[in-house]
Amino acid sequence: YHEKYEEAEQNVNDVLADAKANDYEKAMASLGLANIANDRDDDVAKVLEYTKKSLDLNALPNVTHFGALLQYANLSMSEEKYADAVTTIDQWLVQSGTEKDTAYAIKAQSLYRLEKLDEAAAAVRKAIALSEKPNEGWYQLLMACYYEQDKFAEAVVEGEAALKVLPGSKAITRLLGNVYIQAEQPDKAVALLSAAYQSGMMTTESEIKQLYQLYNFGERPLEAIKVIEDG
Repeated sequence: YHEKYEEAEQNVNDVLADAKANDYEKAMASLGLANIANDRDDDVAKVLEYTKKSLDLNALPNVTHFGALLQYANLSMSEEKYADAVTTIDQWLVQSGTEKDTAYAIKAQSLYRLEKLDEAAAAVRKAIALSEKPNEGWYQLLMACYYEQDKFAEAVVEGEAALKVLPGSKAITRLLGNVYIQAEQPDKAVALLSAAYQSGMMTTESEIKQLYQLYNFGERPLEAIKVIEDG
């Protein structure tokens, strides 16, 4: 395999060094180097560098160009280059003239990291609306966008809607429990988490602790003791 990579690398570098090579050939060669940097070297910085060179030539076939743009955005996000990721997704949306759930998810996560929480919420809503099977993490992100701005009423609405779509989600159940507390709705929190506990969803030490603390908070000590004893 290593020899194949060496041979491929030599071939694409020959193309890049060839004065007669056109922009399409150079763009494909740069993309080839990006693939080698990814598959052989696991060097994300190099993948980004070569992909950018390829994209800047603006000579790739549409399908290849749009795929490379999405990869560039995703890798930029993973490398914490969040502004680059957002810009690239916006380019993809304009140039491709299409919409895709994963594109909006990349944009939403990057905007969240940039602390542009309302914009992140709008983007993740688009991802959820476009997806046949929305990701659990997208709903958590949407709730967090409101939770972190102390918009607890909005976070409650989003959490309840999320739980209707994913009723068995432990992550959303626990998060909604915390949101209820912040929204000063402890009875709802107790009802939600005790039902989850009865159904066998809450099993770890931290989950059981969350529930008995809730009972104490709601001045229901006997139920708290029972949960502690069972746990």
